[in-house]
This record gives sequence, C-alpha cells and structure tokens, in this order.
Amino acid sequence: MIEFKPVRLEDKQIIERHTMPSGILNCDLAFANMYCWQAMYHSAWAVIDGFLVIRFHIGGGEKIGYMQPVGEGDFGPILPLLREDAYAHGQRLRIIGLTDEGRDTIRRIVPCHFAFESDRALEDYVYNADDLRNLAGRRYQPKRNHINRFTAEYPDYRYEELTPDRFGECMALEREWRKAHEGHTSELCAEQRAMQRAFEHFEELGLIGGCIYVGDRLAAFTYGSAVNDHTFDTHVEK
Repeated sequence: MIEFKPVRLEDKQIIERHTMPSGILNCDLAFANMYCWQAMYHSAWAVIDGFLVIRFHIGGGEKIGYMQPVGEGDFGPILPLLREDAYAHGQRLRIIGLTDEGRDTIRRIVPCHFAFESDRALEDYVYNADDLRNLAGRRYQPKRNHINRFTAEYPDYRYEELTPDRFGECMALEREWRKAHEGHTSELCAEQRAMQRAFEHFEELGLIGGCIYVGDRLAAFTYGSAVNDHTFDTHVEK
C-alpha cells in the first residue's frame, strides 16, 4: 500500500519539484491550493517511481480521487499501485484532472478498464496572459465595457498590492460578501478557512495579490500563486 503523507508547509519544495516543470494546467496542482484547502479535501501526497501522486477526498466527501500523476515519462506502470490503494479503502480507482495525454495513456495501458467523463462545471478557465493585459478583439469587448463602466462610476478608485496590513480588511469584506451568498454555506465556510490559512502563511506559500479601493473603502481583492513555471492560478476574487 502506498504511504501517503498529508500536505504540510515543509513539503512545498518536494511537491513543486514535480509540479513546476509540469505542463499540466490544473489549479488543483498549485501547492497553495493543496495546503489551504487541506481541512476540506484532506490532500495527501506520495512519490512513486519518480511521479508525484496526490490523493484527496472528492468534494470533501467520502469518495477518494487521485490527481493525474505528475512526472516525466509514462505513468502507466504505477496504475496498479493506485488501484490497489483505492481498493484498500473499499473504493474503485478514480483519476481526476486527466489531460488528453493522460487519458490516452490509460486507454493504452489498460484498455476497456476505465470510463471517461468530463464535467464542464469543474473545468478551469485558462487565459493567455497577454490577452488579459490587452483585452483586444471582439472576444474581450464585454470585459472592456465592464472596465469602462467601473472607471466612469468610480473615478477615485486605486489599486494597491495585497500586503499583510490589509488581511483584516479582506476578511471583513469576505464576511460581508458571504452574507449575500448564504445558499452555499458549507462551501463558503470552507473557503473562509482556506483564506485564513492563506493569510497566515502568505509569503511562505508564494502568494501574491492586489486590492481595489474606492475612496478609503476596500471594494475588492484577489490573490493567487503559480501552478507551474508558466501558469498562474487566481485562487480568490472577492
């Protein structure tokens, strides 16, 4: 049976040794996400034959899932070990966040053993950074319109870097925001805990963020971290 370890701050370097060179564009592979949502997803990790494997509880429930193994080469040979681990927990093997290449590997190694499905609601939005900087073309017209309306209505707004002295304001704004979204209580409470953990270890987790003020009032904030060497994930926007 695989010896999985809970994701701890001191594991960041080992985990990112695998994730940073990876070409997998999945926000769940950002170390800060694994660590900050630990209380809900119970993320744990192991390195098997040079591949990083992340095991977690899907949706914070009883079902166990495994992220696509991260490493160089073919992860096919470790599939039997993952299946054995899942069976030891009385569950079938579920691999989440498969790339097209990962799906093809599974089909080749163990044909007819897996069913594949996608859930659009769980997919990440992936943008080119230059597209978001420039917002050029018809595709980004709605975003340009949104910005124009905002600057017209709030000409005194200003942008500030998210620094520790602003964490208290951010949590107060989050509480205010959450009152208007009471229909998703458990999920939003889990997000609040994740935010609190992020602010407690902001620098160690490699998080960066920004705030927008209207006059002297904090109106919005966001923060995120790197998924890999060329992809950044926005963890929170309020």
